[in-house]
Amino acid sequence: MTDTLLHTLLALLVAIVAARLVGLLFRALNQPPVIGEIVAGIRSLAAVRSWLGRAALAGASRWRWVYS
Repeated sequence: MTDTLLHTLLALLVAIVAARLVGLLFRALNQPPVIGEIVAGIRSLAAVRSWLGRAALAGASRWRWVYS
C-alpha cells in the first residue's frame, strides 16, 4: 500500500469509529444519533487531517483541490 492510501484509510477509520461512539452518546442523551455522527465525522476528519498534515491526505494531484 502506498503511504497516501494508508493515511486516507486511517482517516476514514478514525472518522467512522468517532461517529459511532458519539452517535451512541447522543442516543443515550435521547437525541438523534445521526446528528452526533455528523458532528463527530466532521470534527474527526478535520483533526486527522491536521494531525497527518495536508500533504499526507492530498493524494493525487487531481484531488488536491479538495484539500486546499
